Amino acid sequence: MSSNIKKNGLNVGEIAPDFKANDIYNNTIQISLYRGKKNVLLFFSRYIGCVWCQMFIADIKRYTEILKGLDTEVIVISESKEEVLKEYAPSETFLKMISDPEKKLYKLYKVDKHGKWLSSKVITESLKFLKYLRNYKWLKGGVKGDPMQIPAIFLIGKDGNIKFSFVSDNIAEHPKIERIIEIIKQSST
Repeated sequence: MSSNIKKNGLNVGEIAPDFKANDIYNNTIQISLYRGKKNVLLFFSRYIGCVWCQMFIADIKRYTEILKGLDTEVIVISESKEEVLKEYAPSETFLKMISDPEKKLYKLYKVDKHGKWLSSKVITESLKFLKYLRNYKWLKGGVKGDPMQIPAIFLIGKDGNIKFSFVSDNIAEHPKIERIIEIIKQSST
């Protein structure tokens, strides 16, 4: 499998820490209940007004049908308050969104960390944002949170183990969703 661990987060092969939390619509989400049934793509965003986080969500939305076909549940964990996430929540996707302003889940997955804000990657990703600009959704209260929080993505296989771990060292970097889809396909064979 694959990993891009730098200094933080959990590693490929580890059992994903279990948690039980309510999504923004008060549905209970418990990671261990997906074992044997579905893969889980966990995305730890900064706050929902983060332009780079919205870019990654837009990429996920483009691959919704493929992810569904691969038995993959997508869960976005955000520092934003529940009411802000409800305003943003893309109704046409199958994303589950969890509000975690106290960053309890970030700590559980060891990604409550600060990243670099001035790097070539931040500049490159900012330029890429231009193609996503028409999809960006500004929200009142959407940029409240830790501006230096690093993004993190974990793919948890049906066996409950981490199959992919991406924890950036800067605030703008995300892996390509196509790469994650390939890893899901490889781990399903």
